[in-house]
Amino acid sequence: SDLQMLSGEEIEYLLRTPNEHQQFESSASAKQQSNDIARFKQSVAAYPQHSACRYYDGDGQQQIISYQQLDSLSDALAESLTDLEVTNNDAVGICLSRSPQTLVAILAVLKLGASYVPLDIALPKARLSFMIDDAQIETVLTTSGHLSLLPLDTVEVLWLDDILTTDLSQVSFD
Repeated sequence: SDLQMLSGEEIEYLLRTPNEHQQFESSASAKQQSNDIARFKQSVAAYPQHSACRYYDGDGQQQIISYQQLDSLSDALAESLTDLEVTNNDAVGICLSRSPQTLVAILAVLKLGASYVPLDIALPKARLSFMIDDAQIETVLTTSGHLSLLPLDTVEVLWLDDILTTDLSQVSFD
């Protein structure tokens, strides 16, 4: 049981080098993301004013975001992520409560060909830190209300309340 077949360097190499199966999964995942965004864009083109998202605001009033509005908001966020040099194959953390902001964030990340990692706000900071480190996340999308949950010294944080709250409040709901 003490006989080691591989050296430490060989084990490290095998753990860090993607194999053909992992590369296939990665390309299949990228193709699926591309298809999802293409289907979303088809919905935007076909039904720009139709309801894409319904939610209740802080006053208990139902609000509606159209496909066109959702597309515009996610494009704006994708542009902000591009300014932070987020590209395809990057992992972006999303640390938000269930809200329209979450939907906008997921679409923005997928539009860039990146992956999103959901970071549950109910988890302790130590667990979130581990997940961020383990997934090699360099950028996290969140709101200032979740400030205490994140290891701010290790990631770039994009505060969505600065970007989306203003845009959502200016959306015209017919």
